[in-house]
Amino acid sequence: MRHLIFSISIVFIASCADTTPLHSEFDIGASREEITSRYGVPTRIQTFTKQGQAIWGPIEDYWDQVPQGSTIEIWAYRSKINLEGADESYAETGETELYFVNSSNTVNEIGFHLDGAVYESGN
Repeated sequence: MRHLIFSISIVFIASCADTTPLHSEFDIGASREEITSRYGVPTRIQTFTKQGQAIWGPIEDYWDQVPQGSTIEIWAYRSKINLEGADESYAETGETELYFVNSSNTVNEIGFHLDGAVYESGN
């Protein structure tokens, strides 16, 4: 009986563990297959053609490099990012956005979406 209770306790603890990936675990250059095998299907997919849209903020430099008329596919995953404040570090939950341009099989850019802003994480 003790073994059964112990086993159930372990399963319960494991199922309560936060499995939300860290934003830093996503990589530019990762293939679509690598991403889906590691994180599953995206929580959101958005596809559009760049036609003069302007974006302001940290991802602005990357966006300016994407040619007009390009097709952009964005895969979004719930994720956490470690932030450092004046007196402590903490994790904030948001969405990692993976950018695929012109049907690329690999991630071209990564952003983090939190409270209405998209933060560029690497180029």
